[in-house]
Amino acid sequence: MLEGLLTPGAGALYDTMVRTGPLPLDDPRAGSPEMRELFDQGFVRRDYRDDPVIAPMEPVRAVDHAILGAQQRLVEQQRQIVAARQQLDMLQAVYRAAHGSGGDPGVEVLTDPQRIGSLSLELCLSARESS
Repeated sequence: MLEGLLTPGAGALYDTMVRTGPLPLDDPRAGSPEMRELFDQGFVRRDYRDDPVIAPMEPVRAVDHAILGAQQRLVEQQRQIVAARQQLDMLQAVYRAAHGSGGDPGVEVLTDPQRIGSLSLELCLSARESS
């Protein structure tokens, strides 16, 4: 049921805790990697009210925590992608300045609208003259 949100071991431990209840803090599973994952993902919490235990969170809240965590990771990955892209643009400009455009030296890329317009007009006139 929790595939993609938890590893199989952590999912099984959470399922057990939901069905059987909290675990005492001295339970051997309390220090396991699966339990650490459950804490990290917000599926369990420590409860010190009566006897100290590790209690499962309500499934709806636990899944909400997991979804929120996944969304936060996606936002961070998107930021990293944008930052990498900005660095790539800068590196590309430095590369082109140091090594030329990297293409055929007879090819010029025009970006100035006036220059493009004047060359287009020249091409049209020369095509008309050669006809």
